[in-house]
Amino acid sequence: MRLDTLASTTNDILRLRNPTQADLMRVLTAASSELRMLAEDDEFFSHVQRASVSRETDEVRRTFDELARFEQFLEQEGPVLVAAGVDPNAAAVLLRQASELRQKARATRLDAQELRAGIRRLSEEAGCVADELERAKDRTKQREVAHDTLGRVFKAIGGATMVVADTWASATLGPFAAVSIILGTDMMRDVTERKDAHE
Repeated sequence: MRLDTLASTTNDILRLRNPTQADLMRVLTAASSELRMLAEDDEFFSHVQRASVSRETDEVRRTFDELARFEQFLEQEGPVLVAAGVDPNAAAVLLRQASELRQKARATRLDAQELRAGIRRLSEEAGCVADELERAKDRTKQREVAHDTLGRVFKAIGGATMVVADTWASATLGPFAAVSIILGTDMMRDVTERKDAHE
């Protein structure tokens, strides 16, 4: 599991300010590669699967249900992400996105193969968008597509960063590590799941 490159890619996406076409292509290409490697990482998915089972434990459910306890989790999670190499601003964005999932943290267990397939699809999409950006006649419209894709890629890679960082820090974080891994997984599912999955 490549924590350093996950954190670096997370930072690179958030740091884009008024990016040039070359900037967008570079970051999308790097993100596509990172997601492709993640999709092949069996160790990563074994950690995700184990954490998914812990959704049903009392301590984990209580952290999601009780706001004060969830805020305590956030206070401990921020330094874990920064220690893992995530820029403090990027860590704050990731924690805000994770917080938005607290109320609807899924009770269902993870389908690891479905998540793996979704990560592959997002990797392919990021690569295709980078290629289209180079060839597009309507650069404005294609840049909008690129920004939308980058937003989802940031959430997926940021979620993966949370999973890996908290897997390494699990001995000191206790049940909060499982909470972070679950939220990181749900962030990935949120942007990789097929739109027709529940239709």
